[in-house]
Amino acid sequence: MVHVLVTGGPGSGTSTLAEVLAHRLSAVWIEADDYYWKPSDPPFQYKYEASERAERLLQALGNTQRAVVAGSVMGWGDAIETAFDRIIFLYTDTATRMTRLRARTISLRSSEAGFP
Repeated sequence: MVHVLVTGGPGSGTSTLAEVLAHRLSAVWIEADDYYWKPSDPPFQYKYEASERAERLLQALGNTQRAVVAGSVMGWGDAIETAFDRIIFLYTDTATRMTRLRARTISLRSSEAGFP
């Protein structure tokens, strides 16, 4: 069993690296945000309860021998925080992160009325 966490600040590239790593390891790629935020339009409006998010992610990890999780799971409880065989922390300079975050925000919110 191999469970890897790729974590870092917003815009650091965790999703990109986790997707590539999961593909190379023939592993399931999991986005922590999918377990933190309920589906909504626009996204990121409603959170899952802490116990539900931890239970859902633990179940997903338990259902696969190989998984690569992208994002932050700190504060989700000991069972989650100790569920990984390897943890990769990405450091990306602030200017790069800000450029990526601006592009992401525009992409996610461009369909909203009144958004520039």
